[in-house]
Amino acid sequence: MFILSRQSKGFLVFFTIFYCFVIKDCLANNKKYNALLHKTDTTQQESEISPKNTNLGPFFKKQRKDGFIVLPLVYYSPDTRWAAGGMFAYHFKFVTPGKKDEQSRLSYIQLTSDYTQNKQVDLWGQWRIFMNDNRYIWIGEARYRNYPDRFYGLGNTTTEASEERYSFDLLRFQSRVSRQLVKNVYLGVDYQLSRYYNLSIEEGKTLANSEITGTRGGINSGLGLVFMIDTRDNVVSASKGIFLETSGFVYNGAIGSNFNYSNYNLTFNKYFALGRRMVLATNTVMNLNTGDTPFLEMARAGGNSILRGYAQYRFRDNNFIASQIEYRYMIWRKFGFVAFAGLGDVFESTDDIESSQLKYSVGGGVRVALDTKEKINLRVDYGVGRGNTGVYVSVTEAF
Repeated sequence: MFILSRQSKGFLVFFTIFYCFVIKDCLANNKKYNALLHKTDTTQQESEISPKNTNLGPFFKKQRKDGFIVLPLVYYSPDTRWAAGGMFAYHFKFVTPGKKDEQSRLSYIQLTSDYTQNKQVDLWGQWRIFMNDNRYIWIGEARYRNYPDRFYGLGNTTTEASEERYSFDLLRFQSRVSRQLVKNVYLGVDYQLSRYYNLSIEEGKTLANSEITGTRGGINSGLGLVFMIDTRDNVVSASKGIFLETSGFVYNGAIGSNFNYSNYNLTFNKYFALGRRMVLATNTVMNLNTGDTPFLEMARAGGNSILRGYAQYRFRDNNFIASQIEYRYMIWRKFGFVAFAGLGDVFESTDDIESSQLKYSVGGGVRVALDTKEKINLRVDYGVGRGNTGVYVSVTEAF
């Protein structure tokens, strides 16, 4: 008798979903897939078939006009202290022949590696690929981390005095395939698999003496549905439109997980163009969990996307809600600045939310254009929170 391991069950689930959503459709329409790269993300232009196009097989042909970005990284954050590493990004576009006037959106693959003053290692690959005139989107990540970190307890009132050390290794894989229902509206299936191992905690401290879930590591395998509306004019640096995404996940032993809980998410972004060079952007995020959520997967306040200025794992609990606003101004073709402010908190129940404990974040940053046509910018932000500060470096906007 053949018995699937927990990891094998998870990958089998993902492959079945990917086949039903994408591969089966591509094979049925094989003759249509001679895709070309569009020239820009924000204008509709007719592509011309060039003898220089490179064949990528039966599904796609791509134009040679794409882009590479390679950057060394040196930064400081509350999570890592000083860190150094590198980033490689490849961006490109696909479009289906016969629909040359259709606008294809920017796809990218990004690889990042760094080593920190806290002796943390992070190797991270991410991708977002639009296919068949934006009919399909494939989003995913693959990651390895060796991550010594600090734990302060659960809730929004934990103190620095309760700090304790722990460390773990992480292998993570996530893949989402979404299909367009109508223009700019998508429904997708998302599979997430994480393995936490070599988890070390301090004896006699909270993690060792409490019943907090996940202190021995384990496999976290979840399957979810994602609904998305995306009218942004540019997926990496929008100046107008909205982005709405809601999702729900189930983590269960039936799909190979050691943990049993549910996770629900909401993200809503709105972008206002204030002239040719100025943008006002708003972002609201909600993350809710029910069941026995492992502490490494709990909702948390902080990081490089929202409530910048707080260490990502400084405050954590089952739930999190926050909102922020950001003003962006490109002073010159290659250079700009931003100012931002945000407010939010983690909580177990709504009774835990108190105005005196809300986590605020204010700050600013600079932008250096790496690709003016595709609006790809180097982002350097400095955030200040309640007794916390942080510097964040990235190639995509915070939201």
